[in-house]
Amino acid sequence: MELQQLEYFRVVARTQHVTQAAEELAITQPALSRAMARLERDLGVALFDHRGRSVKLNRYGEAFLRHVERALGAIEEGRRELTDLADRDAGVIAFGFAHALGTSVVPDLIASFRQQHPRARFQLMQNASHIILDELEAGDVDLALVSPVPPTNERIETLELSSEELYLAVPHDHRFAKRKAVRLAELRDDTFVCLREGYGLRTLTDHFCAQAGFTPKIAFEGEEIATLRGLVSVGLGVAIIPAASSPVESTPQQLHISEPVCRRSIGLLWDPSRYQPELAQAFRHHIIASMRV
Repeated sequence: MELQQLEYFRVVARTQHVTQAAEELAITQPALSRAMARLERDLGVALFDHRGRSVKLNRYGEAFLRHVERALGAIEEGRRELTDLADRDAGVIAFGFAHALGTSVVPDLIASFRQQHPRARFQLMQNASHIILDELEAGDVDLALVSPVPPTNERIETLELSSEELYLAVPHDHRFAKRKAVRLAELRDDTFVCLREGYGLRTLTDHFCAQAGFTPKIAFEGEEIATLRGLVSVGLGVAIIPAASSPVESTPQQLHISEPVCRRSIGLLWDPSRYQPELAQAFRHHIIASMRV
């Protein structure tokens, strides 16, 4: 059994299609099929149910894949550790973060870190908090910055760094635009623009509206807070969002929500059982020093 066979097997298991896997691996389909046949002969069991070019892992394949993922993950950690030992001030940090933190929080953290570590590079993964947690557990990211902080298993280290107030954004011609504060219940008849379901800020919006006694009427679901601000500005709805870091003329009015209390927590997550390069550790300490209150 060869390492290359295991890498091929993992790609076939993920794509469930021999031709697609061969294209991704940049080898011919017959060569990939022969490699998988040799692997199955070595193991003494079939790993796939074959349906033409499509394949599906059987129970033996699913069991073997779990061990292959751990083995290849350990080898990759070994490679990263050797690279880290060779050059501790360069490398790639795999950093996952929630969409709602991508406007200013994450860019500011990276910019300030690169002043001290100019050779550091980042592999950025922006996604919903629950997907980022899956990526962290799979070892695809070194660190994850999320909001709100989701429930995690006992393997994941969680550190709540800070919390910030969320505001009600309304168009400049809205009936409450001249006010400083509102109760969220006063907006029960308004339409809202929100992030998609599964995103942390959307979860909070639904939760706060439920506390106020109503279900929000959703006019638009998106993936970026900047888009929500733009839609509010042209009168398509209201939104519960963080304060704009650099307000401009087109920024909607931002009102304090007096009831219920509307804040979001920001937390840093990592897996201490996995090898983490010194550069990633330095970035973790930088995040904590920059954000913890």
